[in-house]
Amino acid sequence: MTMVLLRAFWQSGVLGRCPNCGHCSMFEGFFSLPEQCACCGILFADAGGAWLGGIAIGYAFGALFVILAAFVELLWSPLRSADINPIYAIGIAAIPVTVLAYRPAKGIWWALLWAYGFMRMPGETTRGG
Repeated sequence: MTMVLLRAFWQSGVLGRCPNCGHCSMFEGFFSLPEQCACCGILFADAGGAWLGGIAIGYAFGALFVILAAFVELLWSPLRSADINPIYAIGIAAIPVTVLAYRPAKGIWWALLWAYGFMRMPGETTRGG
């Protein structure tokens, strides 16, 4: 199960491909998903609230960036030595990091939904059933 989950994370989160087949893109635009995969047909249509996991993971990426940047600032003080207020600089830089991390976060979230059987093929009530 661990290798299957890692493969799905890599395909969906990093490459943006379908977690089921790994061939087609799971995105129509930068953030939007199609109704189903063009290659294997697995449904991406979500129940209300399925987008919340992607947002939570995206915010986690932003928080990790803030923690890492604060750690670097405490150790080496690159922003203070350049006369830049580190609180404002790190806070402002965290916004685009969070936005750019949303697409891979959404891919990771859908990979989790797929791995634990919450995605289905057309005509199925649950995956594999």
